[in-house]
Amino acid sequence: EIERGDWSSDVCSSDLEQTRIDYQNIKSFFPELSPSEQEIATLILKGYQLKEICSLTDKKESNVNCQRSNIRRKLQIPPEKKLRHALLQTITQKTIFHPQSS
Repeated sequence: EIERGDWSSDVCSSDLEQTRIDYQNIKSFFPELSPSEQEIATLILKGYQLKEICSLTDKKESNVNCQRSNIRRKLQIPPEKKLRHALLQTITQKTIFHPQSS
C-alpha cells in the first residue's frame, strides 16, 4: 500500500484519500502490473523522484529501479521515453478510447 511509509504530520487526510483514489485508477488502467509496480507507477505519476519513492515505500533504490524496469517491459515503454510521460500518455489514450464508467 502507498500509505505504508512514515507520513509527516503536515500530510492531511485528504492527501491520503487522493492517494487511495489514484491507486485504484492505476489498478484499472494497468492491470498487468503487480500491486507493488502499481504503487510505484502511482508515485511516478504524482511526480515523485527516485529517492522520494524509496522513502515513501521504504524500499531500496535497486528495488525501485527494478520495478521501474518491469513497468517499462510490461507496458512496452522504450528506455528513451520518460516513464512518467509514457504512463500519462497511456492513461489518456485508454480514457479517450475506453472511458472508465462512473
